[in-house]
Amino acid sequence: DYSDLQLNVLRLFTEHPDILNQVSKDILHCICDEVQDTNVLQFKLLRSFTSVHKNLLAVGDPDQSIYRFRGAHPDNCFDFPTLFPGCAVLKLEENYRSTQPILHAANSLIKSLTKLRQNRKSKTMLLNPEAYEKTLFNPRKPTGPEVEIARLSNEKEEAKFVFEQIQQLRRQDVPLNEIAVLSRFGKDSTITCLERMMLEARLPYIKVGGVKLTNQAHVKDVFSVFRILANPTDRTAWVRLISLHKGYGPKKTQNLASEVAGLGSAAFSMLRDKPPQGLNSTIELLLRHSQKPTGESALAAEVKAAAAAGASPEKLKRIKKREQREQAALLRRWESGLGPQPIDVYEDILEWYQPILQTRYPNDHDRRYKTLEQEKVNMGRFDTLEEAINQYALDPSRDEKPENAPEEMPLILSTVHSAKGLEYHTVFVVQCVDGNFPAFFVEKDRDPDAALEEELRVMYVAITRAQERLVLTAPSERQSAAWQGRNGNTPSPFLFHMGKGVKYEVQSMTDLLN
Repeated sequence: DYSDLQLNVLRLFTEHPDILNQVSKDILHCICDEVQDTNVLQFKLLRSFTSVHKNLLAVGDPDQSIYRFRGAHPDNCFDFPTLFPGCAVLKLEENYRSTQPILHAANSLIKSLTKLRQNRKSKTMLLNPEAYEKTLFNPRKPTGPEVEIARLSNEKEEAKFVFEQIQQLRRQDVPLNEIAVLSRFGKDSTITCLERMMLEARLPYIKVGGVKLTNQAHVKDVFSVFRILANPTDRTAWVRLISLHKGYGPKKTQNLASEVAGLGSAAFSMLRDKPPQGLNSTIELLLRHSQKPTGESALAAEVKAAAAAGASPEKLKRIKKREQREQAALLRRWESGLGPQPIDVYEDILEWYQPILQTRYPNDHDRRYKTLEQEKVNMGRFDTLEEAINQYALDPSRDEKPENAPEEMPLILSTVHSAKGLEYHTVFVVQCVDGNFPAFFVEKDRDPDAALEEELRVMYVAITRAQERLVLTAPSERQSAAWQGRNGNTPSPFLFHMGKGVKYEVQSMTDLLN
């Protein structure tokens, strides 16, 4: 791999100085971009390549070093003058992207970073600290909207606020692909809620640094049942469903999927009469929703259960009447060709899927199940299985568009790390709470001070993606249980490092009272 390639080259240079000398002689000039992202090994290679002519141009911003987990060493920037005596340090402080209000917030974060670095032992920084201080400015954009910080009551309200702002920006002719919603982690629940709203509004979006809701494995697992009930010849759905079960490897799964998909609607009868081993609960689920209900069996079971619980004759009579009404309505659905009610199927799928989920995803089955439970509200809106499948299994942004209508470019949902180097008209940074900014794992790091400094740089990178407008949001209440040891409902301490000129918005009565 690349690490071995670099390490072995360095070993070659160390063990054979003559080869090092020859290689370095042939390299008259060396240029290194993004030097703040180099690790110790890579920087040693740079020094080796330039050991003869010493002509090295390195470009970098230590405040944008956010790859410490990959071994990036931002001190390579600070130690550069010591390692290359006599070099010139040119500060590039003129910004060509952001408005001055956004740069004011960035400059405030830089000052906080500088304070964190004061305890470092770098001789260069101690001897010449002003060489590393910078103040960003943009004479072309001296004014602009204030940086906005909005506190919402919960994650759903946070997503709703961002979605409404996105709709407003579209009405102001800001293209969707000029809007980015950034998060610290790709699995943030606010992003998931926002995805649902984008799907419902049939607006295109792409997700970078995380998996789209409709592409997540557990969502695909659940909708494989929907797809089979709607179209029993869907071999791909059968493969996915069968493979969820223990004892079904690739070959066995493929063979059975080909057999049942080839039978079409007769597959359900085959599964009932000759059930394959280990699929009993799945077959029961499919049979329950693949054929018109008789009514009597379900009704008798309900009455029997109530009688066993000691219900009075009057209560049994009420249950019987209610069940008769429900069964009659269900029968009318089947007779009209609508089939089973999607919400009923979905609730049964969740009950069936929960033990499978715990087995397949032991580390985060709670989060995945919570995501699926939150979809119940949406399921109640669909009248047929096909409607639900079209919403989740297909790309809704391409449906129901007028002929020759222009293709709308997608909104960007991204992690901060994936957005590095990019820029957008408007940037929303969501879930700005303790546990995200800084991340929940900082306190357990072997060097907590260095980890905290990196987290501040992550926030710096996030806000400097914005060209014209920057909005940071934080929910007052969070349902996520991932932030062990930290108060995930507390606003990020970094929000108080944005300096003056920040517009604070209170979006909930709870915050107003607090």
